[in-house]
Amino acid sequence: MSTLPSTGDASSPAAIFLLLLLSAVMGTASHVYRKKSKQA
Repeated sequence: MSTLPSTGDASSPAAIFLLLLLSAVMGTASHVYRKKSKQA
């Protein structure tokens, strides 16, 4: 298995789920980081 999905896998539910999960994690991380930086 290759670590990078091919372009054909971009429309698969698993790839979409991973992209949504990644964006959610990044958004939460940036939000928490801003909150901590303001308190510092």
